[in-house]
Amino acid sequence: MKRMHQHYVLMTLLALLAGCAQKTAELIQAAPEPVVHQQPVEITPPVPAPEAVIAPLPDFAGMKVGDRKRGFISLLRPIIEAENESIEAQRARLLALDANALTAADELWLSELAGEYGLKAGSNTPTLIKALLKRVDVVPEWLALMQAANESAWGTSRFVREGNNFFGQWCFRKGCGIVPSRRTKGATHEVAAFKSPAESVRAYMHNLNTGRAYQYLRKIRTGLRRMDRPLTAEVLAAGLDHYSERGHAYVEDIRQMIRVNRGT
Repeated sequence: MKRMHQHYVLMTLLALLAGCAQKTAELIQAAPEPVVHQQPVEITPPVPAPEAVIAPLPDFAGMKVGDRKRGFISLLRPIIEAENESIEAQRARLLALDANALTAADELWLSELAGEYGLKAGSNTPTLIKALLKRVDVVPEWLALMQAANESAWGTSRFVREGNNFFGQWCFRKGCGIVPSRRTKGATHEVAAFKSPAESVRAYMHNLNTGRAYQYLRKIRTGLRRMDRPLTAEVLAAGLDHYSERGHAYVEDIRQMIRVNRGT
């Protein structure tokens, strides 16, 4: 049964890769502004990192569509790259560990890393390392960029302007963020507020790497690693069907945005 399940996952990955490999015609006209969707997942902040001097956000709403897209991507791309580089450094150290010859410093670091990624450090070190490798991994740049564009309407949403929230992430403690003006009666969630765009990106990647809702995304990514395939944004988008109530339609929106805007 396990072998059949592994075969099914492999075939699913190959089908996804085949579908995403098809060439699509370049669209000259600007893509329509996306609808903002919220993510009903509570924020579990990762270990904080030092922030650079935080500059005011550009007035994206006042820009022409092409300038807005270029400005938005120019703002977020280096932040996404920096966060991925930090994750890659963690992953490289994890891969270099000898589970049978850990130093005291290695054991402490491994325990702290497990806590950061929502796992408990146990006595079985190889099992822990294997579990961590499924979580300590990068998010493709264009997946992050287009989710941010979709969730924030290219940086024009109220939640970006007031709370640096580029990914529509919710929180559930009173005063933790911004109360939506059209929140359903009886609901208690707020839209999380962040000190900077970098903090928003970090929380988003942490949620994809630890949240129960994104287990399938991590399974796809692990399968791609096992087959020595690139971590393609359009393929990994298949694991986002729980990010929005729109399910698979949301996944297709993100894929279309990737195809249309890549190269902007």
